[in-house]
Amino acid sequence: MTARSRSELENTVAAIWVEALGVSEVHPHDDFFDLGGHSLIALDVIDQVQKRTGVGLRFSDLQRARTLASLTDLIAGEMNEAGGERE
Repeated sequence: MTARSRSELENTVAAIWVEALGVSEVHPHDDFFDLGGHSLIALDVIDQVQKRTGVGLRFSDLQRARTLASLTDLIAGEMNEAGGERE
């Protein structure tokens, strides 16, 4: 996977959240669960993140990294450490 800027990655994750949550926009410090996210939506988000970034997340990752900014940081870290995939 090619390197992405943090803002490009955050925009990708934000688009996934907007689509999955049915909201008009999200901001870096918005909390996934406060925006109406729940386990079934989380599964869709995890699937879309995998498809669009190559990074496989777990539900516990989304519980721990609840904001757009923190989830983006987690995904960026996974991309840097594992070349886009988690073992």
